[in-house]
Amino acid sequence: MADEKVEASYYDKLKSEDLIEWARPLIEGAGYRLRFGDGKLVPDTSMHHDTPWHHTNMTDRLDCGMHMSIMWKVIFTGLGRDWVPSFCQECWKVVARPKTLLQLFAVEGVQEKMQRPSKCGIEVRPEVHGLYGAYWYNDSVESGRECYAAVRKAIDEDPVLGPDVDVLLKRACTEFERRGGPSDKWTVTPAQEHVEEIVHRLIKSNTNFSPQAKHMVTRVHRKWIEYAYANADETYAYFTGGEPLFPPYVTYHEEPKPKPKPKKKKGSTGTKPEKSSGPVNKKGKKK
Repeated sequence: MADEKVEASYYDKLKSEDLIEWARPLIEGAGYRLRFGDGKLVPDTSMHHDTPWHHTNMTDRLDCGMHMSIMWKVIFTGLGRDWVPSFCQECWKVVARPKTLLQLFAVEGVQEKMQRPSKCGIEVRPEVHGLYGAYWYNDSVESGRECYAAVRKAIDEDPVLGPDVDVLLKRACTEFERRGGPSDKWTVTPAQEHVEEIVHRLIKSNTNFSPQAKHMVTRVHRKWIEYAYANADETYAYFTGGEPLFPPYVTYHEEPKPKPKPKKKKGSTGTKPEKSSGPVNKKGKKK
């Protein structure tokens, strides 16, 4: 009896398929609801009003809302798993790191000319080193390498950017490596495939693939300029007519006066006297 294989209990089976429990944060706080009839989770379709990103070229091949915001941040996190979504493991990003706001606007112009899936903006994520970022999205390492060469060339030739702007090719989002380890070690287990199948079948994506409206880009650009000012990036002044974004403080302190330099005595060479080679008594004679 002890050697017989024990089948999973009905309760364990229910736990392994309880999507409603996994998705509780979506239902209780992210605007999702259970639809009558098929019971699928469907989202509030409103757009985020305060994004730091200008999505210069949208594509429906990338469903980041489903795989990052729902599957990874909610479902996998709630299950206590470090799984990287299998879809995201096939995402290869070319990343450029503009160093100033002036360069960020220049990168935006490069992306608009290249017409590849891309976005750019300010970096507010604590796990990302740098103030600004620009991203181009690809669905294979081969297309990623081709994209890298094209982006590197375009940035090198831009008069505001040039070879000093870093460009790299990486796999998926930075957050995945911080929690899931190096990207060259990622795998997909049968348990992960099981959960992903249920999520795809029963949760409707809330990703918006429409281009950003002009007034939304207006909001994004304003945030960029205010962010540059707050982070001591003086190139913000290119976009404010050279004027400070806010008036200077009223101050009440006095600047310390510089100490006067000691005057040389008449006939002095300005050099220090040589030290005595031995101890002296009070009369100045050597002992």
